[in-house]
Amino acid sequence: MENDRDISKETDIEKKDSELEDKIRELMDEGAPEAQKKKGRKKLKRAIIGVALLLILFVIVKLLFFSGGSVIYVDTGILSRGYIADTLSITGPVEGTDSVDVTSNIHAKITSLNVKEGDRVIAGETVLLTIDPEDLQSKYDLAKSNYDLAVSDKETQTRTAQLGYEKAIQDLNAAREDLNRKTVLYGTGDISRVELETAQAAFNDAERAVGAYEAEGGKVIPDEALDIKIQSARLELEAAATNLENATIIAPISGTVTRVNTKVGQFADDIENSAPILTIENLDELNMEIKVSEYSIGEVHPGQKVIITADILGEGNSESGIIESISPTGEEKGGGSTERVIPTKIRVTEEHSGLMAGITARAQIILEERDDTFVVPISAVGTDAAGRTVMQFILSDVGADTPAGTMLTGKIQALPVETGIESDINVEILEDPTIVYDTDYQPIYLTSYQPSYTDGMEVSFTMPVGTGPESDKAATGSNARPAGETKAMTEETHG
Repeated sequence: MENDRDISKETDIEKKDSELEDKIRELMDEGAPEAQKKKGRKKLKRAIIGVALLLILFVIVKLLFFSGGSVIYVDTGILSRGYIADTLSITGPVEGTDSVDVTSNIHAKITSLNVKEGDRVIAGETVLLTIDPEDLQSKYDLAKSNYDLAVSDKETQTRTAQLGYEKAIQDLNAAREDLNRKTVLYGTGDISRVELETAQAAFNDAERAVGAYEAEGGKVIPDEALDIKIQSARLELEAAATNLENATIIAPISGTVTRVNTKVGQFADDIENSAPILTIENLDELNMEIKVSEYSIGEVHPGQKVIITADILGEGNSESGIIESISPTGEEKGGGSTERVIPTKIRVTEEHSGLMAGITARAQIILEERDDTFVVPISAVGTDAAGRTVMQFILSDVGADTPAGTMLTGKIQALPVETGIESDINVEILEDPTIVYDTDYQPIYLTSYQPSYTDGMEVSFTMPVGTGPESDKAATGSNARPAGETKAMTEETHG
Protein backbone atom coordinates (compact mmCIF):
# COMPACT_ATOMS: atom_id res chain seq x y z
CA MET A 1 0.00 0.00 0.00
CA GLU A 2 2.79 2.40 0.89
CA ASN A 3 4.48 1.70 -2.41
CA ASP A 4 1.26 2.44 -4.23
CA ARG A 5 0.90 5.74 -2.36
CA ASP A 6 4.49 6.68 -3.23
CA ILE A 7 3.94 5.86 -6.88
CA SER A 8 0.72 7.80 -6.86
CA LYS A 9 2.45 10.80 -5.23
CA GLU A 10 5.25 10.74 -7.76
CA THR A 11 2.69 10.53 -10.55
CA ASP A 12 0.82 13.53 -9.19
CA ILE A 13 4.09 15.53 -8.97
CA GLU A 14 5.04 14.60 -12.49
CA LYS A 15 1.56 15.50 -13.66
CA LYS A 16 1.70 18.89 -11.98
CA ASP A 17 5.17 19.55 -13.42
CA SER A 18 3.88 18.59 -16.84
CA GLU A 19 0.87 20.86 -16.49
CA LEU A 20 3.15 23.73 -15.38
CA GLU A 21 5.43 23.24 -18.36
CA ASP A 22 2.41 23.08 -20.73
CA LYS A 23 1.05 26.30 -19.27
CA ILE A 24 4.40 28.05 -19.68
CA ARG A 25 4.72 26.67 -23.19
CA GLU A 26 1.27 28.00 -24.15
CA LEU A 27 2.21 31.45 -22.90
CA MET A 28 5.42 31.39 -24.91
CA ASP A 29 3.70 30.05 -28.06
CA GLU A 30 1.16 32.88 -28.30
CA GLY A 31 2.07 35.14 -31.22
CA ALA A 32 5.67 33.79 -31.52
CA PRO A 33 7.39 32.11 -34.47
CA GLU A 34 8.48 28.49 -34.10
CA ALA A 35 12.20 29.29 -33.84
CA GLN A 36 11.55 31.85 -31.13
CA LYS A 37 9.40 29.35 -29.26
CA LYS A 38 12.26 26.82 -29.11
CA LYS A 39 14.71 29.50 -28.05
CA GLY A 40 12.30 30.71 -25.37
CA ARG A 41 11.92 27.22 -23.98
CA LYS A 42 15.70 26.85 -23.61
CA LYS A 43 15.97 30.21 -21.85
CA LEU A 44 13.17 29.22 -19.51
CA LYS A 45 14.93 26.01 -18.50
CA ARG A 46 18.15 27.88 -17.79
CA ALA A 47 16.26 30.46 -15.75
CA ILE A 48 14.59 27.75 -13.69
CA ILE A 49 17.92 26.07 -12.98
CA GLY A 50 19.51 29.42 -12.01
CA VAL A 51 16.67 30.24 -9.62
CA ALA A 52 16.99 26.81 -8.02
CA LEU A 53 20.74 27.25 -7.47
CA LEU A 54 20.19 30.68 -5.93
CA LEU A 55 17.59 29.23 -3.56
CA ILE A 56 20.02 26.49 -2.48
CA LEU A 57 22.85 29.01 -1.92
CA PHE A 58 20.49 31.27 0.08
CA VAL A 59 19.54 28.38 2.35
CA ILE A 60 23.23 27.49 2.95
CA VAL A 61 24.21 31.07 3.75
CA LYS A 62 21.27 31.45 6.12
CA LEU A 63 22.15 28.24 7.93
CA LEU A 64 25.80 29.24 8.30
CA PHE A 65 25.55 32.93 9.17
CA PHE A 66 22.24 33.18 10.96
CA SER A 67 22.14 29.97 12.97
CA GLY A 68 25.30 30.64 15.01
CA GLY A 69 28.46 29.20 13.43
CA SER A 70 30.74 30.66 10.72
CA VAL A 71 34.30 29.27 11.04
CA ILE A 72 37.08 31.44 9.60
CA TYR A 73 40.56 30.00 9.39
CA VAL A 74 43.46 32.24 10.47
CA ASP A 75 47.03 31.83 11.66
CA THR A 76 47.68 32.18 15.39
CA GLY A 77 50.73 31.92 17.58
CA ILE A 78 51.74 32.28 21.18
CA LEU A 79 53.98 35.21 22.02
CA SER A 80 57.41 33.75 22.72
CA ARG A 81 61.02 34.79 22.81
CA GLY A 82 63.56 34.27 20.07
CA TYR A 83 66.26 35.90 17.96
CA ILE A 84 65.81 38.72 15.44
CA ALA A 85 68.23 40.80 13.39
CA ASP A 86 68.06 43.76 11.06
CA THR A 87 70.31 42.93 8.11
CA LEU A 88 71.70 44.55 4.97
CA SER A 89 72.07 42.11 2.06
CA ILE A 90 74.67 42.69 -0.69
CA THR A 91 76.20 40.33 -3.24
CA GLY A 92 79.87 40.25 -4.15
CA PRO A 93 82.72 38.00 -5.30
CA VAL A 94 84.64 35.62 -3.04
CA GLU A 95 88.42 35.93 -3.23
CA GLY A 96 91.53 34.62 -1.52
CA THR A 97 92.97 36.76 1.26
CA ASP A 98 96.32 36.97 -0.57
CA SER A 99 96.78 36.88 -4.33
CA VAL A 100 99.83 37.27 -6.59
CA ASP A 101 100.01 37.54 -10.38
CA VAL A 102 103.32 36.08 -11.57
CA THR A 103 104.71 38.05 -14.52
CA SER A 104 108.03 38.43 -16.35
CA ASN A 105 109.59 41.07 -18.59
CA ILE A 106 112.19 38.63 -19.91
CA HIS A 107 111.99 38.20 -23.65
CA ALA A 108 112.99 34.55 -23.70
CA LYS A 109 111.16 31.27 -24.15
CA ILE A 110 109.73 29.24 -21.28
CA THR A 111 111.57 25.93 -21.21
CA SER A 112 109.68 24.21 -18.36
CA LEU A 113 106.31 24.71 -16.63
CA ASN A 114 106.15 22.77 -13.37
CA VAL A 115 102.64 23.56 -12.05
CA LYS A 116 99.04 23.39 -13.19
CA GLU A 117 95.80 24.91 -11.95
CA GLY A 118 94.85 23.54 -8.54
CA ASP A 119 98.41 22.73 -7.43
CA ARG A 120 99.50 23.80 -3.95
CA VAL A 121 102.78 25.76 -3.79
CA ILE A 122 105.07 26.86 -0.95
CA ALA A 123 106.63 30.31 -0.78
CA GLY A 124 110.38 30.33 -1.53
CA GLU A 125 110.44 26.60 -2.35
CA THR A 126 108.22 25.58 -5.24
CA VAL A 127 109.79 26.17 -8.68
CA LEU A 128 106.96 27.38 -10.90
CA LEU A 129 108.71 27.61 -14.28
CA THR A 130 112.08 28.06 -15.97
CA ILE A 131 112.98 30.52 -18.74
CA ASP A 132 115.70 29.64 -21.31
CA PRO A 133 118.95 30.19 -19.32
CA GLU A 134 121.38 29.90 -22.26
CA ASP A 135 120.12 33.02 -23.99
CA LEU A 136 120.05 34.88 -20.68
CA GLN A 137 123.58 33.76 -19.87
CA SER A 138 124.83 35.09 -23.21
CA LYS A 139 123.18 38.42 -22.56
CA TYR A 140 124.74 38.54 -19.11
CA ASP A 141 128.22 37.76 -20.42
CA LEU A 142 127.92 40.54 -23.03
CA ALA A 143 126.73 43.04 -20.41
CA LYS A 144 129.61 42.03 -18.13
CA SER A 145 132.15 42.60 -20.91
CA ASN A 146 130.71 46.03 -21.70
CA TYR A 147 130.88 47.02 -18.06
CA ASP A 148 134.44 45.79 -17.62
CA LEU A 149 135.45 47.64 -20.79
CA ALA A 150 133.89 50.87 -19.52
CA VAL A 151 135.72 50.58 -16.21
CA SER A 152 139.01 49.79 -17.95
CA ASP A 153 138.58 52.68 -20.35
CA LYS A 154 138.08 55.07 -17.46
CA GLU A 155 141.17 53.79 -15.70
CA THR A 156 143.29 54.13 -18.88
CA GLN A 157 142.07 57.59 -19.70
CA THR A 158 142.46 58.75 -16.11
CA ARG A 159 146.07 57.44 -15.96
CA THR A 160 146.92 59.11 -19.28
CA ALA A 161 145.35 62.35 -18.13
CA GLN A 162 147.28 62.24 -14.86
CA LEU A 163 150.58 61.85 -16.72
CA GLY A 164 149.69 64.68 -19.06
CA TYR A 165 148.72 66.88 -16.10
CA GLU A 166 151.98 66.17 -14.28
CA LYS A 167 154.02 66.98 -17.43
CA ALA A 168 152.03 70.21 -17.89
CA ILE A 169 152.89 71.20 -14.29
CA GLN A 170 156.56 70.51 -14.97
CA ASP A 171 156.47 72.52 -18.20
CA LEU A 172 154.73 75.37 -16.35
CA ASN A 173 157.38 75.41 -13.61
CA ALA A 174 160.19 75.42 -16.22
CA ALA A 175 158.52 78.22 -18.19
CA ARG A 176 158.09 80.24 -15.00
CA GLU A 177 161.79 79.88 -14.08
CA ASP A 178 162.84 80.81 -17.63
CA LEU A 179 160.57 83.86 -17.61
CA ASN A 180 161.91 85.01 -14.23
CA ARG A 181 165.54 84.62 -15.38
CA LYS A 182 165.01 86.48 -18.66
CA THR A 183 163.13 89.25 -16.90
CA VAL A 184 166.28 89.86 -14.81
CA LEU A 185 168.54 89.69 -17.91
CA TYR A 186 166.29 92.05 -19.80
CA GLY A 187 166.54 94.48 -16.90
CA THR A 188 170.39 94.45 -17.12
CA GLY A 189 170.24 94.77 -20.88
CA ASP A 190 171.75 91.34 -21.52
CA ILE A 191 168.83 90.15 -23.70
CA SER A 192 166.54 91.74 -26.15
CA ARG A 193 162.88 92.51 -25.67
CA VAL A 194 161.99 89.87 -28.21
CA GLU A 195 163.64 87.17 -26.09
CA LEU A 196 161.70 88.36 -23.05
CA GLU A 197 158.41 88.27 -24.94
CA THR A 198 159.18 84.78 -26.21
CA ALA A 199 159.73 83.56 -22.66
CA GLN A 200 156.47 85.22 -21.61
CA ALA A 201 154.57 83.48 -24.43
CA ALA A 202 156.04 80.10 -23.44
CA PHE A 203 154.93 80.62 -19.85
CA ASN A 204 151.40 81.53 -20.98
CA ASP A 205 151.19 78.39 -23.14
CA ALA A 206 152.32 76.21 -20.22
CA GLU A 207 149.75 77.84 -17.94
CA ARG A 208 146.94 77.17 -20.42
CA ALA A 209 148.07 73.55 -20.73
CA VAL A 210 147.73 73.06 -16.97
CA GLY A 211 144.29 74.79 -16.97
CA ALA A 212 143.02 72.27 -19.51
CA TYR A 213 143.03 69.64 -16.76
CA GLU A 214 140.44 69.45 -13.94
CA ALA A 215 142.35 68.42 -10.89
CA GLU A 216 142.08 68.57 -7.15
CA GLY A 217 144.97 68.06 -4.72
CA GLY A 218 147.29 67.16 -7.56
CA LYS A 219 144.94 64.47 -8.87
CA VAL A 220 143.13 64.70 -12.16
CA ILE A 221 139.33 64.43 -11.89
CA PRO A 222 138.05 61.90 -14.49
CA ASP A 223 135.72 63.03 -17.26
CA GLU A 224 132.01 62.72 -16.28
CA ALA A 225 131.28 61.04 -19.60
CA LEU A 226 133.36 58.07 -18.48
CA ASP A 227 131.30 57.71 -15.29
CA ILE A 228 128.04 57.96 -17.27
CA LYS A 229 129.24 55.22 -19.59
CA ILE A 230 130.16 53.02 -16.64
CA GLN A 231 126.80 53.66 -14.93
CA SER A 232 124.91 52.71 -18.11
CA ALA A 233 126.95 49.54 -18.45
CA ARG A 234 126.35 48.73 -14.77
CA LEU A 235 122.56 49.03 -15.18
CA GLU A 236 122.62 46.74 -18.19
CA LEU A 237 124.72 44.26 -16.26
CA GLU A 238 122.38 44.35 -13.24
CA ALA A 239 119.34 43.82 -15.47
CA ALA A 240 121.03 40.88 -17.18
CA ALA A 241 121.97 39.43 -13.80
CA THR A 242 118.39 39.84 -12.54
CA ASN A 243 116.99 38.18 -15.64
CA LEU A 244 119.44 35.33 -15.27
CA GLU A 245 118.49 34.97 -11.62
CA ASN A 246 114.78 35.14 -12.52
CA ALA A 247 115.13 32.48 -15.15
CA THR A 248 113.97 30.16 -12.40
CA ILE A 249 110.71 31.57 -10.97
CA ILE A 250 109.91 30.43 -7.43
CA ALA A 251 106.52 30.81 -5.69
CA PRO A 252 106.41 34.21 -3.95
CA ILE A 253 103.55 33.15 -1.61
CA SER A 254 102.09 29.90 -0.35
CA GLY A 255 98.72 29.03 -1.82
CA THR A 256 96.96 27.43 -4.76
CA VAL A 257 97.60 28.01 -8.45
CA THR A 258 94.26 29.31 -9.72
CA ARG A 259 95.20 30.37 -13.27
CA VAL A 260 97.86 29.32 -15.80
CA ASN A 261 97.98 31.44 -18.97
CA THR A 262 101.10 30.17 -20.72
CA LYS A 263 102.79 27.03 -22.06
CA VAL A 264 106.26 25.74 -22.79
CA GLY A 265 107.83 27.48 -25.81
CA GLN A 266 105.97 30.77 -25.32
CA PHE A 267 107.92 33.95 -24.62
CA ALA A 268 107.65 34.87 -20.97
CA ASP A 269 106.85 38.52 -21.68
CA ASP A 270 104.36 37.82 -24.45
CA ILE A 271 101.18 36.46 -22.82
CA GLU A 272 97.88 36.79 -24.67
CA ASN A 273 95.69 39.76 -23.59
CA SER A 274 98.47 40.94 -21.26
CA ALA A 275 97.40 38.33 -18.70
CA PRO A 276 99.84 37.20 -15.98
CA ILE A 277 101.84 34.02 -16.55
CA LEU A 278 99.95 32.45 -13.67
CA THR A 279 98.05 33.45 -10.53
CA ILE A 280 98.49 32.14 -6.99
CA GLU A 281 95.86 32.68 -4.28
CA ASN A 282 95.76 31.84 -0.60
CA LEU A 283 92.48 29.94 -0.46
CA ASP A 284 92.92 28.83 3.16
CA GLU A 285 91.45 32.20 4.12
CA LEU A 286 88.77 33.85 1.99
CA ASN A 287 87.45 37.38 1.62
CA MET A 288 84.37 38.93 0.07
CA GLU A 289 84.55 42.24 -1.75
CA ILE A 290 81.23 44.14 -1.63
CA LYS A 291 80.12 47.64 -2.60
CA VAL A 292 77.97 49.33 0.06
CA SER A 293 75.71 52.20 -0.98
CA GLU A 294 76.55 55.63 0.36
CA TYR A 295 73.05 55.66 1.84
CA SER A 296 73.73 52.57 3.98
CA ILE A 297 77.45 52.85 4.81
CA GLY A 298 76.68 54.83 7.97
CA GLU A 299 75.20 51.66 9.49
CA VAL A 300 78.21 49.50 8.62
CA HIS A 301 81.43 49.36 10.64
CA PRO A 302 84.39 46.97 11.11
CA GLY A 303 83.70 44.08 13.46
CA GLN A 304 80.06 43.55 12.49
CA LYS A 305 78.96 39.95 12.01
CA VAL A 306 78.02 38.73 8.54
CA ILE A 307 76.01 35.70 7.40
CA ILE A 308 77.21 34.44 4.01
CA THR A 309 75.10 32.29 1.67
CA ALA A 310 75.85 30.90 -1.79
CA ASP A 311 74.51 28.25 -4.14
CA ILE A 312 77.65 26.17 -3.58
CA LEU A 313 76.77 25.84 0.13
CA GLY A 314 73.35 24.36 -0.60
CA GLU A 315 69.91 25.61 0.33
CA GLY A 316 69.54 26.62 3.97
CA ASN A 317 73.28 26.56 4.68
CA SER A 318 75.42 29.57 5.52
CA GLU A 319 78.84 30.56 6.81
CA SER A 320 79.94 33.33 9.11
CA GLY A 321 82.12 36.34 8.42
CA ILE A 322 83.08 39.70 9.81
CA ILE A 323 83.48 43.21 8.37
CA GLU A 324 87.26 43.61 8.21
CA SER A 325 87.78 46.97 6.52
CA ILE A 326 85.95 49.83 4.80
CA SER A 327 87.58 51.95 2.12
CA PRO A 328 88.11 55.59 3.13
CA THR A 329 86.86 56.75 -0.30
CA GLY A 330 83.83 56.02 -2.44
CA GLU A 331 83.59 55.30 -6.15
CA GLU A 332 81.01 55.49 -8.91
CA LYS A 333 78.36 52.78 -8.90
CA GLY A 334 78.28 52.74 -12.69
CA GLY A 335 75.44 52.04 -15.05
CA GLY A 336 74.67 55.74 -15.39
CA SER A 337 73.77 56.07 -11.70
CA THR A 338 74.87 59.09 -9.68
CA GLU A 339 74.94 56.98 -6.52
CA ARG A 340 78.34 56.34 -4.93
CA VAL A 341 79.41 53.05 -3.36
CA ILE A 342 82.11 52.27 -0.82
CA PRO A 343 84.30 49.13 -1.25
CA THR A 344 84.07 46.98 1.87
CA LYS A 345 85.99 43.80 2.69
CA ILE A 346 84.48 40.85 4.57
CA ARG A 347 86.68 38.13 6.05
CA VAL A 348 85.21 34.60 6.07
CA THR A 349 85.75 33.26 9.59
CA GLU A 350 84.94 29.59 8.94
CA GLU A 351 88.01 27.39 9.42
CA HIS A 352 86.98 24.90 6.74
CA SER A 353 84.93 26.97 4.35
CA GLY A 354 82.76 25.41 1.68
CA LEU A 355 83.05 28.58 -0.38
CA MET A 356 85.27 28.89 -3.43
CA ALA A 357 87.25 31.83 -4.78
CA GLY A 358 85.78 33.35 -7.92
CA ILE A 359 82.10 32.71 -7.13
CA THR A 360 79.44 35.24 -6.17
CA ALA A 361 77.93 35.04 -2.68
CA ARG A 362 75.39 37.03 -0.68
CA ALA A 363 76.45 38.77 2.50
CA GLN A 364 73.86 39.62 5.16
CA ILE A 365 75.44 42.25 7.37
CA ILE A 366 73.88 42.17 10.84
CA LEU A 367 73.24 45.83 11.55
CA GLU A 368 71.38 45.22 14.81
CA GLU A 369 70.29 42.06 16.61
CA ARG A 370 68.38 40.94 19.68
CA ASP A 371 68.24 37.60 21.44
CA ASP A 372 65.75 36.37 24.03
CA THR A 373 63.19 38.95 22.93
CA PHE A 374 59.57 38.71 21.78
CA VAL A 375 59.41 38.08 18.01
CA VAL A 376 56.28 38.01 15.83
CA PRO A 377 55.58 38.16 12.09
CA ILE A 378 55.29 41.68 10.71
CA SER A 379 51.84 40.71 9.44
CA ALA A 380 50.64 40.35 13.06
CA VAL A 381 51.08 44.08 13.72
CA GLY A 382 48.59 46.63 12.40
CA THR A 383 47.23 50.11 12.96
CA ASP A 384 43.78 50.63 14.47
CA ALA A 385 41.31 53.42 13.76
CA ALA A 386 42.94 55.60 16.42
CA GLY A 387 46.33 55.29 14.73
CA ARG A 388 47.80 53.04 17.44
CA THR A 389 50.19 50.19 16.68
CA VAL A 390 48.30 47.11 17.86
CA MET A 391 48.13 43.32 17.78
CA GLN A 392 45.00 41.22 18.10
CA PHE A 393 45.10 38.76 21.00
CA ILE A 394 42.64 36.06 22.07
CA LEU A 395 41.54 36.33 25.70
CA SER A 396 40.72 32.86 26.93
CA ASP A 397 40.78 31.01 30.24
CA VAL A 398 43.38 28.49 29.18
CA GLY A 399 46.42 27.46 31.18
CA ALA A 400 50.01 26.75 30.28
CA ASP A 401 49.30 23.04 30.78
CA THR A 402 46.60 22.94 28.09
CA PRO A 403 47.79 20.48 25.43
CA ALA A 404 48.63 21.93 22.05
CA GLY A 405 45.93 21.27 19.47
CA THR A 406 43.06 21.50 21.96
CA MET A 407 40.00 23.30 20.52
CA LEU A 408 39.21 26.34 22.67
CA THR A 409 37.13 29.49 22.60
CA GLY A 410 37.89 33.08 23.50
CA LYS A 411 37.38 36.71 22.55
CA ILE A 412 39.47 38.94 20.33
CA GLN A 413 41.07 41.96 21.97
CA ALA A 414 43.33 44.47 20.19
CA LEU A 415 46.18 45.65 22.45
CA PRO A 416 48.73 48.40 21.80
CA VAL A 417 52.31 47.20 21.36
CA GLU A 418 55.70 48.86 21.11
CA THR A 419 57.91 47.49 18.36
CA GLY A 420 61.68 47.31 18.12
CA ILE A 421 63.93 46.23 15.27
CA GLU A 422 62.62 44.53 12.14
CA SER A 423 63.95 41.81 9.87
CA ASP A 424 62.57 41.03 6.43
CA ILE A 425 59.50 39.22 7.82
CA ASN A 426 59.57 39.56 11.62
CA VAL A 427 59.41 42.37 14.14
CA GLU A 428 60.45 42.70 17.78
CA ILE A 429 57.79 43.33 20.44
CA LEU A 430 59.34 45.03 23.46
CA GLU A 431 57.00 43.57 26.08
CA ASP A 432 53.97 41.30 26.49
CA PRO A 433 50.88 43.56 26.32
CA THR A 434 48.63 41.00 28.06
CA ILE A 435 50.37 41.64 31.38
CA VAL A 436 47.95 44.55 31.92
CA TYR A 437 45.25 41.99 32.82
CA ASP A 438 44.95 40.54 36.29
CA THR A 439 43.92 37.21 34.81
CA ASP A 440 46.86 35.10 33.70
CA TYR A 441 45.95 35.07 30.00
CA GLN A 442 48.13 33.11 27.62
CA PRO A 443 49.48 35.63 25.03
CA ILE A 444 47.88 34.00 21.99
CA TYR A 445 47.77 36.36 19.00
CA LEU A 446 46.54 36.44 15.41
CA THR A 447 49.53 36.19 13.10
CA SER A 448 47.70 38.30 10.52
CA TYR A 449 46.10 41.52 11.76
CA GLN A 450 42.44 41.77 10.63
CA PRO A 451 40.97 45.28 10.86
CA SER A 452 37.46 43.88 10.30
CA TYR A 453 37.61 41.82 13.51
CA THR A 454 36.17 43.74 16.46
CA ASP A 455 37.02 43.50 20.12
CA GLY A 456 34.86 40.97 21.94
CA MET A 457 34.27 38.82 18.86
CA GLU A 458 33.77 35.20 19.93
CA VAL A 459 36.34 32.90 18.38
CA SER A 460 37.36 29.28 18.41
CA PHE A 461 40.97 28.20 18.01
CA THR A 462 43.36 25.38 18.65
CA MET A 463 45.91 25.77 21.42
CA PRO A 464 49.17 26.81 19.69
CA VAL A 465 52.43 24.94 20.15
CA GLY A 466 54.94 26.88 22.25
CA THR A 467 53.71 26.92 25.83
CA GLY A 468 55.94 25.79 28.69
CA PRO A 469 59.74 25.86 29.02
CA GLU A 470 60.39 24.80 25.43
CA SER A 471 58.85 28.03 24.16
CA ASP A 472 61.90 29.98 25.35
CA LYS A 473 64.23 28.30 22.88
CA ALA A 474 65.72 31.03 20.69
CA ALA A 475 65.46 30.76 16.94
CA THR A 476 68.51 31.21 14.75
CA GLY A 477 68.87 33.45 11.71
CA SER A 478 67.44 36.85 10.93
CA ASN A 479 64.35 35.40 9.25
CA ALA A 480 63.53 32.69 11.79
CA ARG A 481 59.84 32.17 12.56
CA PRO A 482 58.96 32.90 16.18
CA ALA A 483 58.42 29.76 18.19
CA GLY A 484 54.83 28.66 18.63
CA GLU A 485 53.21 29.51 15.29
CA THR A 486 50.36 27.21 14.34
CA LYS A 487 47.06 27.14 12.46
CA ALA A 488 43.87 28.06 14.32
CA MET A 489 40.23 28.92 13.63
CA THR A 490 38.18 31.95 14.66
CA GLU A 491 34.42 31.56 14.93
CA GLU A 492 32.29 34.65 14.45
CA THR A 493 28.83 34.60 15.99
CA HIS A 494 26.05 36.48 14.24
CA GLY A 495 22.54 37.28 15.45
